Amino acid sequence: MEILCPNCQRKLTIMEQYAGQMMKCPLCANTFTAPALPSGPLVPPAPAPQPAASPPPAAAGSPPPAASAPPPEPVPTEHTGRFSVWISPRCTQYVPVAALFLIFVLSFFPWVGYYPGGVWVDSQNAWQAVFNSVSSDKESKMSLTDRPVPKDDKTDSAPGPLNPGFGVLLLFYLLTWLANFVLAGAVVGLTFVQRFLPPKIQQYARWRWPALAIVTLVSFAFLLLFNLRGFPFEQQANADLEKQIDRQNKALADLEKLSKTSRSDAEIAKTKKVEAIERGMLHQSVVHTRWYCWAFWLHFWALVFVVVTMLAELRAPRPCPRVDLVW
Repeated sequence: MEILCPNCQRKLTIMEQYAGQMMKCPLCANTFTAPALPSGPLVPPAPAPQPAASPPPAAAGSPPPAASAPPPEPVPTEHTGRFSVWISPRCTQYVPVAALFLIFVLSFFPWVGYYPGGVWVDSQNAWQAVFNSVSSDKESKMSLTDRPVPKDDKTDSAPGPLNPGFGVLLLFYLLTWLANFVLAGAVVGLTFVQRFLPPKIQQYARWRWPALAIVTLVSFAFLLLFNLRGFPFEQQANADLEKQIDRQNKALADLEKLSKTSRSDAEIAKTKKVEAIERGMLHQSVVHTRWYCWAFWLHFWALVFVVVTMLAELRAPRPCPRVDLVW
């Protein structure tokens, strides 16, 4: 049967064999007496009984009255503990500001780069990707951006210096991120000065969190589009590596023509397999760094906490949402 806990007012389902016994609520951990099952049709309530006369004093030497039986132990349930987490705007409002500030710090770390064998050669941070700038290790002689064009080959297949280009989508993201960060700080600051504002302005201050949620969503949408498209450096580097492989294949074919030798089908298949392995290893050398991954997920969680804080603010003056973990 289904009953309501008299303590937390939540619906519980218990077996009929426990009717009339002590129960322990699995949600609030309080005990109560389960209602008994009705044994027959309802009858009008009987008049209140008269108070019983006090028992006569016990005679001298008579044994004391027997003690009443202790109440039955509560019936154990499957849940024995509970941990509650209250989603309070007083705490969650600071998370988006902190996350957006950390994104600003991470924007000065490399977000994409060329790391053959895990060794740094070329890299770009967020601001370099916007303004077509690259940090390179020129001593390694493997940089994609510091490489002269061969004098004997001026064609498009020549592996000249890499020009990654400008990240337009990343520029829009950084601009919307800046507006997002400023607005988030203003919204948090408004919490402390709201009571000093005129009443006409206070009625609009309630919608500050929905406005911040819209701006955060737009900013994260630009970051998501940029993540799907990729860095200009990433696109140009992969195209440059394809040119290197094509030049190697062309040089090998020219060498076979000069030597007038032909390879068997097994040798051709083996060469193609080695070429595929080399191609995959080169493309895996152009990676997004962990700094970019952290910035991406920090903005995602900033959006989540903005929405959570907005929902908690809009349900005022009702109690804050609560998450119960029972075991």
